[in-house]
Amino acid sequence: MGPFSFLNGAFLVALAAAALPILIHLFSRRRAREMPFSQLRFLDEITRRKIRRLRLRQWLLLALRTLAIALIALALSRPVWHGPGASRQRGSSAVAILIDDSFSMEARLDPSALLPLETATTTLSFPTRFEQARQRALQLIDLLEDGDQAILVFTASPPRVPYESTVRDPALLREEVLRATPRATRSDLVGAFERIGPALRSARTLNREVFVVSDFQQVDIQEILRRFGAEAQAAVVPVGAADSARGAPGAARALLAVPEETRLYLLPVQAPAEPNLSLIWGFFEPDPGEAGGRLTVRARNHNAQAVEDGVLQLLGGDGTILAEGMIGIEPHSAGQAVLSIPAIPAGGQLIAQAPPDLLERDNRLHVSTAATTSFRLLIVTGGGLDDPRVREEVTYPVLALDPFGGLAQLEPGAEATAGRAANEARRDAQAQGVQLFEVATVPEADLGLRQELDVDAVILLNIGRLSASAAELLERYHAGGGNVVIVLGDRADARIYNTQILPRLAGLRLENVIGDLTGESWFSLLPAAADHEIFAGFPVAPGEALTGARFRRFLDVRLGPRSRVLGEFSGGHPALIEEPGLLLFTSSLDLRWSDFPTSASYLPFLHRALLQIILQGRIGRQEPRVGEPLVFPVPPELAGGKLRCTGPDGLEIATELTQSERGATLRTVPVEQPGFYRIHTGSRDAALRTFAVNVDPRESDLTAMAPEEGALVFGSQAVTIPAAEGLSRQVLETRYGRELWRLCLTLAFLLLVAESLIARGRLRP
Repeated sequence: MGPFSFLNGAFLVALAAAALPILIHLFSRRRAREMPFSQLRFLDEITRRKIRRLRLRQWLLLALRTLAIALIALALSRPVWHGPGASRQRGSSAVAILIDDSFSMEARLDPSALLPLETATTTLSFPTRFEQARQRALQLIDLLEDGDQAILVFTASPPRVPYESTVRDPALLREEVLRATPRATRSDLVGAFERIGPALRSARTLNREVFVVSDFQQVDIQEILRRFGAEAQAAVVPVGAADSARGAPGAARALLAVPEETRLYLLPVQAPAEPNLSLIWGFFEPDPGEAGGRLTVRARNHNAQAVEDGVLQLLGGDGTILAEGMIGIEPHSAGQAVLSIPAIPAGGQLIAQAPPDLLERDNRLHVSTAATTSFRLLIVTGGGLDDPRVREEVTYPVLALDPFGGLAQLEPGAEATAGRAANEARRDAQAQGVQLFEVATVPEADLGLRQELDVDAVILLNIGRLSASAAELLERYHAGGGNVVIVLGDRADARIYNTQILPRLAGLRLENVIGDLTGESWFSLLPAAADHEIFAGFPVAPGEALTGARFRRFLDVRLGPRSRVLGEFSGGHPALIEEPGLLLFTSSLDLRWSDFPTSASYLPFLHRALLQIILQGRIGRQEPRVGEPLVFPVPPELAGGKLRCTGPDGLEIATELTQSERGATLRTVPVEQPGFYRIHTGSRDAALRTFAVNVDPRESDLTAMAPEEGALVFGSQAVTIPAAEGLSRQVLETRYGRELWRLCLTLAFLLLVAESLIARGRLRP
């Protein structure tokens, strides 16, 4: 940067106006005419000295007018002097203050203060991270002076901007900071930086600065890196000094959209070691035919020390303690506990509660027992159900998935009444809160007769072949986001699968049959990814079998580039393979190739495998999270009625009714608090749907980002000011430079005054 710069450089074109007095002088000059004059006695009064004085006066007036216009043009362009002596001057600044108000900022700073915040006693000045962030933000506001402008952004999703344009009154910003509290969502730094960009780019100030006050969680930084991806490295925006802004070789660049010529400051809050236990999800499984059920609660330990004998409480919606259990989790790993209740409480509302720790927000988990969300499955069989062999192999998965409605379909000779019986059984099951899957079956020969597949997943159960129309239908369904589960068996022909089915859906190829049904050898099923959510609830130690079932035959598989092995048979043979929108189980689900259907792990394995693919890795969180809208498909009989949504506090939530090809859908605004939300027709009506809304458990990992991760996201030119250091010296030292526009206007005014006096003869050169 040179000694001079201009904040409004576009106005430099106005310097051309300084030529106007010269042009006027040139075009208005008159040539003297010679006239004969007989009387020369008056010429004695004019001396050569007076002529020179007259010419000097005219040139001086021309210079004064030209310089005055040039100085006015310079004042409009706002010149800045960066040379000697400028460091004692403070230039104007446009400041963006980003405050992290996500719920991780509620974490206490003192590990010994585990009482409620209202009664906690701590030796630290600020009991929580947010209190310290608030104090640092107030210190920044105190540094604002006359001529400065600032914009304030709270980064929890969605980012909140109290004033869309920059504010010149620090008192307004101070008021917003003092009354702010953490919200129950994650931080969205990308969205926050997008909000400040226009305000900073339009600012005409000497300095442009961005201050980010946050705990800078590693999970948030990694999410930004995943969001941009490697391809974004070529299109990032420069930050820091001017040479890096111009793309100097080796200049640091940031993924976040920081305007050019902007200094970026990172203000981390104090972050001691945080022992934090968070409840990730809960999965309720009712006891068929019983009044109670089991709640599987999964938790994660984010600390370097193990959690031993942690007490979990299960509460009803009214706060009544229903059950208690113990949980133990190794450092930086996940664990779970199963809590049994003899009877489902009224309203079907359960709350799991973990012991107190530094972050309270993630210690409560809301679970709705009412299975109002059921998933529709279509099982494609190798023949009609009138074939005893087909009915036998379908019986086990159907009874495991849909023991009420599915049973009616399997009764011989009940085709005429199977549909009615299935619907009645499902309604009874839903009334008891036990329905999770709705199963329908279709022979492989009839699949191609369908126009579309309106189901959550299609299960190809030991089929031999598919017609061309059925294969095309399945390909369209999968390409449109549908889920396909392939279960092999004695009908599976590797040549048919490798030519007709798999090339349309995945990069897998079937190979040889492994195993011998007549021999004594058998294989065990082991988890290949033991920490995967699909195996949650199985008491499996590393290297142990998932089940005691014995598998005698399966097909070996050649994996594709996007294949992931979730389970394997002993010997390292793939058993359960995942690809986008597809699961392949290489053995059968009946008794021909194994005794798996008689194992206690058969039902949970099948349930969790289907939930894995349907929910796309979101097992246990069918319900939405804070910050997401609630979506309720409106039954046809209620399409014309008035539907309402009320939150945990009983207040009504704004909703919108939309129409689609699948019917009416009620959608709410994004919810802001965890708890139970009810969809109903009146204030006292029974809930048509109860949503259990929880916080995003990823925010619970309080680990700070690594320096190299911060350099990728914010750029290496970003300045980090630790909590123990003051802000004034480091910030004010960079705000140097002397703006000269006032001086230019003053000189222009003095020149015009002098020009006026000389032109009137008041002053003589």
